[in-house]
Amino acid sequence: MPRVKMAQPAHGRLRVLLQGTVMATGRSTEDVARIWGCSQPTAIKRLHNPGCITVDQLLQISSGLGIPLDEIRQAISKA
Repeated sequence: MPRVKMAQPAHGRLRVLLQGTVMATGRSTEDVARIWGCSQPTAIKRLHNPGCITVDQLLQISSGLGIPLDEIRQAISKA
């Protein structure tokens, strides 16, 4: 019987990009919290649910982790 193809969550690609970059660069959630200027639990919440990240916060994390804006745009685009 064929399997059902599950859709990726609304912000799945952005979550994978952010969490993957944090892991690949060896950063901790404490580092991410410092970049955002928030507490560690808030940084974890934002990484797990990128839908609550504002544009300014997205720009902060992209420059803090060295993620090119083109990659951010691709991750949040519908196509």
